[in-house]
Amino acid sequence: MTAGTPSSPPPLNYILSPYAVRDLGDQGHPYVQSHINPVLSYTGSPVFDFNLAYDPRPLSLLKPRILGESAITPRMPSITITCELLSREITIHHSSRSFVTVADVLYGLHRELYKRVGSAGYNAVSPPRRSAVSRAFHQRWNAIYDKEERNITYKNGLLAIDFLVYQWRFMGLSSERAPTGNHWRLHVSA
Repeated sequence: MTAGTPSSPPPLNYILSPYAVRDLGDQGHPYVQSHINPVLSYTGSPVFDFNLAYDPRPLSLLKPRILGESAITPRMPSITITCELLSREITIHHSSRSFVTVADVLYGLHRELYKRVGSAGYNAVSPPRRSAVSRAFHQRWNAIYDKEERNITYKNGLLAIDFLVYQWRFMGLSSERAPTGNHWRLHVSA
């Protein structure tokens, strides 16, 4: 180095330094390493028995303390969930706290699975898959005994739950590498 030639400062070893070494993830953004709450974690067998087809509120699936815990660490105001059986992503936002809780995930999944899926979502899947989804819808519709509720169900059409084709058992969430660390894959079984 010659006198008067500027040099770059050495890297600093704390995260706020613009010179700190960071993993840039798939899209060139800093990757935030997140961890799922063990209660929601996919391990190959469910931590607790939860059927996504049924409203989790009246059930005492977990103790209130656990339901109030953060779904992921570090805490985030929303998480995105994908499932290979669904035609769209599900975003779960925090409800009563500034971060997504275990309860937000369970209630949010149930709520999102009972939203209508339009023809674009239906047409986005293969013809054999459409046939299976259609059968699942008709079986759900035929299982309703109340005539009025049955008519309402038919008018509402396909719901996201129909795309799971009877695989309603919550098996857990696993991490998907994403820039923000809040993308998770939903695992289900029959």
